[in-house]
Amino acid sequence: MKLNLAGIEIVRGCQLQCIGCPNSTLNPKVKFMPIELYRSCLNNIDVQEVDRLRLHNFGETLMHPELPAMLNILYKQSFKIHCVEISTNAQVHNFEMLSEIFKTGIIDKFAVSCDGNGFAEDYERTRYPAKWDKLILFLGIARKYRDDFSPQTKLVTRTICETVEGQRRWRKILEPFDFIPNFIRYISLPNSLRSRDISHSKEEPPKGNINALNSVCHWVQQKNLFVEYDGNVNPCCCHPRVAVLGNLLNSRFSEIFKGYERKTFIASLMRDRKNMPLCSMCEWRSLGHNLPVNIDFSKKR
Repeated sequence: MKLNLAGIEIVRGCQLQCIGCPNSTLNPKVKFMPIELYRSCLNNIDVQEVDRLRLHNFGETLMHPELPAMLNILYKQSFKIHCVEISTNAQVHNFEMLSEIFKTGIIDKFAVSCDGNGFAEDYERTRYPAKWDKLILFLGIARKYRDDFSPQTKLVTRTICETVEGQRRWRKILEPFDFIPNFIRYISLPNSLRSRDISHSKEEPPKGNINALNSVCHWVQQKNLFVEYDGNVNPCCCHPRVAVLGNLLNSRFSEIFKGYERKTFIASLMRDRKNMPLCSMCEWRSLGHNLPVNIDFSKKR
């Protein structure tokens, strides 16, 4: 079996309250995945290949004090990993640890999140309490460490910016640091400040709102794996706890993928998604409409 994406949330929570993230209203207490749990979870991913493995979702990866050691553990896995990725908000300035991260030589993609229209004021508003000066300093030091210790690592950003002018400004800022900007739009995620504000305004509600047709989104349909800081397996990466399909501490991925909890969750999406508190409000949908409800995941399709 081959996984398209495996996301392991080694840090729950964050020091920021970005308006597009569920943490902006959930405000969870920061917790770290213990390194032994992390090791057990990796050992229970019983596949031959993983296209992309990332050590983040909604938490701030660089807050984990054992991150370099966790990266080195990836060298010892039985499955082949085509791309190892970590992401940061660039506001954790533990530069000694940052150098150790690049020295592992295992990171294929190093991503920085930086939203807004390319002005300091807008960046700090959308990612409160982030500071623009800290972002710029981080970009320069990350580029230096990449060049010194891991030149094969690709530096990218994920930047929510929907205007041509803003994207032009971001390119002028990022390209001297050798960061390639990836521009995306806001996705309406449940519990984010932005989604809450839209629901209380006269704006058109997001496409995935309570009037959504019953459907199975592609995150759930495809061979993906999303693991939370405590080992619990989440159906998708759009909210910290949509449902629990199992736990990688005591179950293998193949068992969870074929398990009753996942089958039940998919059946609920197809039959009654509009009444599911989180999935009814999520914009990710559209794929998987023609899947039969009684899916037997023990058989190859």
